[in-house]
Amino acid sequence: RSWRGGGKPQVTENEPDVNLEEMVSLWPEGLDGCISNFAFRRESKPGIPAEWTWIDHNLNFFEAGSAIQHKLWFTIGIHPHDAANWDAAAEENVRRLARHPKCVGIGECGLDFFKHDPSEAELQLRTFRAQAKLAVELRKALVIHARLTTAENEAMFLKELKE
Repeated sequence: RSWRGGGKPQVTENEPDVNLEEMVSLWPEGLDGCISNFAFRRESKPGIPAEWTWIDHNLNFFEAGSAIQHKLWFTIGIHPHDAANWDAAAEENVRRLARHPKCVGIGECGLDFFKHDPSEAELQLRTFRAQAKLAVELRKALVIHARLTTAENEAMFLKELKE
């Protein structure tokens, strides 16, 4: 894995560190391609580059002329764990990368209370709302993330989708 599984020891200790071209060469026959979600503006683990930094440094693999570009697509957005980092600069970066022909969606965005208190629902919903509007405006798919939601906050989430 070129991104080392987010720094998880079960990955870093058991899988070789390969670059993206090597990883694609290891895919099983018949696997036509991969869509990668780039949803963290900040580092998700110490020492592991932020996903937004990674895509900026490796966008050349998604460009015409790359030996593997025909197998790669991506989405760009802000994960609920990173919702506090949504601001005007984040929106501009999402817009910039969404213009790339290999960008097929906005997100992964939504609600996640695995590491967060339900009191953070409005922050996550605000970030989700902004990305949902962008997806509609830019005519991109919206990649949804929902984990450990309750019936109450699921209803809030579904209300946002309807609006």
